[in-house]
Amino acid sequence: MDTWLKLRSCPVSSFYNNAEGRDMVEKVLSLESDSYRVITKEVMEFINWIRRFAEGMIMDD
Repeated sequence: MDTWLKLRSCPVSSFYNNAEGRDMVEKVLSLESDSYRVITKEVMEFINWIRRFAEGMIMDD
């Protein structure tokens, strides 16, 4: 997830990359409330995309 948030193609990379901290949790926790909500929403959307992708890869019997 950290890799996705750092990519320029990620819509919230500017919030994430400007946050101070050593790891993902510290960065996210150091954000202001508005930025925290935006990144949380992006992460949830990314996880949902992965879930749908995985479901699409499952073959029916």
